[in-house]
Amino acid sequence: MIYQTRLLALVAAFIMVAAACSGSSGEFVPVTSATTTSAGATTTTAPSATTTSVPGTTTTAPAATSTTTTTVAPTTTTTTTVLPGEPMDFGPSAGDVLAVVGVESDDVLNVRRAPGINQDIVATAPPLSHDLIAVGNTRSLPNSIWIEVTLNGTPGWVSYAYVGYIGEMMDQTSYVTVRNGSTPSGGSIDDVVDAVVAIYESDQPNARITRPALPIVQGDLIEVTIDVVGLLDDSILGFRLHLFLRLNAGVYTLVRVEQTILCRRGVTTAGVCL
Repeated sequence: MIYQTRLLALVAAFIMVAAACSGSSGEFVPVTSATTTSAGATTTTAPSATTTSVPGTTTTAPAATSTTTTTVAPTTTTTTTVLPGEPMDFGPSAGDVLAVVGVESDDVLNVRRAPGINQDIVATAPPLSHDLIAVGNTRSLPNSIWIEVTLNGTPGWVSYAYVGYIGEMMDQTSYVTVRNGSTPSGGSIDDVVDAVVAIYESDQPNARITRPALPIVQGDLIEVTIDVVGLLDDSILGFRLHLFLRLNAGVYTLVRVEQTILCRRGVTTAGVCL
């Protein structure tokens, strides 16, 4: 009995709760499943992350290219200098030592860049210079012959008429005295020099007479140098005369004549012209 009473009370309570949940009208309102969208709060569902599978890309580097570089050698331009005149198989040999001859004391022998008097001057040689070195080349121009030389290391060309070989020296005092008829003397140096030159000019009418040095006083003697060149001889070019004079009581008297032979083609070790 008690058990039945409690069961009835529980059922009654359940009914009352159901009535309270259904609204105030007391009618049973069935619950319908619906989707309610609230304007106030919008829920945006982000799309699922899409995983894009990028196929593996293999990048192949281009093969190294073998490049052959050809270096062109610089162009070498060879300038050929055309020298005036024509070559001659004649003249001093390479290495021959030559002296300047027939040049006045106040002048010089010009060493030129090429054969010819119109060529540039590259060096000058004093009238008594004797250290020109022949190169071994000779060229002929219409009115002159030129040889290639070096002077103190400077190359150039000189007129063949103004160079020669120094040959042997000999005493010609007696020869001059005999030819003159007496010992030459006079009131000036020139008086004595002219007397000696006249003897050589009579022997060699085509000779060219020059004074390559000023008079030099040596103690009580005066030295005068004279070149007699241009002889018509294929071996002997001329002579270099050293006159020694003495002044006494206003009179210059010839004391000694030293004659050095000037050779044209060459000279032996003994000083003999070839």
